[in-house]
Amino acid sequence: MLITVDNPYFIIASLFPTRQTGVMAYGSMFAGPWELGYDAYVSNGRAPFAFDDNRGFGGRLHASYEDPGKLTLKLGASFLGNPLK
Repeated sequence: MLITVDNPYFIIASLFPTRQTGVMAYGSMFAGPWELGYDAYVSNGRAPFAFDDNRGFGGRLHASYEDPGKLTLKLGASFLGNPLK
């Protein structure tokens, strides 16, 4: 589902693939008012099919803080790598 008028720049510039096939692990934990989380995956990389050993890996780290009625803060970073190329 596309909720924007146009694709984001990182999709148009192929910085991140539009679709991937692979395995993902994710989780989160609470530390006081903070929620800390991660997403990590191994995929077929930038190729449309996984016919070679050129796998991609990536993930996301995120942290969010919420104090009801006062402050909500969300921070995150994503990465995508292709170690064999």
